[in-house]
Amino acid sequence: MPPNGAVPELLVLSSEVLEVGGVYLLDNGSDLLLFVDQELNEALTQDLFGLPNADVLHRTPQPLPVTQRDNQASRLLFELLNTVRLQRCAFMRLRVAKKGDPYYGLFVNLLVEDKSTAGMSYVEYLCHVHRQIQEKMG
Repeated sequence: MPPNGAVPELLVLSSEVLEVGGVYLLDNGSDLLLFVDQELNEALTQDLFGLPNADVLHRTPQPLPVTQRDNQASRLLFELLNTVRLQRCAFMRLRVAKKGDPYYGLFVNLLVEDKSTAGMSYVEYLCHVHRQIQEKMG
């Protein structure tokens, strides 16, 4: 969360931008995935989840309930969730993605800017398709 309490900036969907100890919200159109790194600091783990540390958080089975708490980090998270939800016509469930659970796999698969098993990132793929179209047209 930004220190000034502002809504965080949008990031490119790439594992390269994920910082150790970070929390990231990903909107896939039907669900909101909240990725929580294993190195999340104790204060933020307590503020967002009411748990003493990231180890306890990562051992807690899904579904992990996320409720608004009386602190700035929690208020900012729920403000962001509500902002995103108001932009959609259907209510979007919040899923917590932690390493080792199925939602983590979904989160990683949605990082479209990363290279796939085919060896191309999404941008590289679009450039490849564009070149093929130009060759056929020219």
